[in-house]
Amino acid sequence: MRWQDISTVSTGWTPILLGQMDGGELRGLAEVVPLTAGFARLGELALTVERPWRGRGLGTDLCRRSLILACNRNIREVAMICLAENVPMQRIAARLDGRVLHRNGDVESRVQLPRPSPWSLMQEVVMASGETIGSLSDQWAAGGAETSENPPPPRRRPAA
Repeated sequence: MRWQDISTVSTGWTPILLGQMDGGELRGLAEVVPLTAGFARLGELALTVERPWRGRGLGTDLCRRSLILACNRNIREVAMICLAENVPMQRIAARLDGRVLHRNGDVESRVQLPRPSPWSLMQEVVMASGETIGSLSDQWAAGGAETSENPPPPRRRPAA
């Protein structure tokens, strides 16, 4: 598997798209869309992960990486909105230290982002070279690397 920033140059109102590719197939996608212009910009984060790939930290990792990209593009706050029954997305928001608001049956989480720093810029450089870094770390993955030839096993639901 490899990480791929599939966005165009992210300036102005251009969305940030970050995908998780495996065997030429898109397995997960995070998108941050800037909603306001100017210095204290607000963005909205959307996330989708294929069902067999859920519950393995992929969504959290896509969100974390997307927040680094958003930070480096001067987005100061990111909103994530989901339905009240979307508990997995609420867990992701909680892991990202989001401020949770309940509105009309929806749950909104807001994550404050710091200003870009040398560290956040370096993180982005490392992510951009992730194909090499990812392939090196695959050898230490528990049970071997998950690829299209070796997909993750289906999740088992706990007995009720």
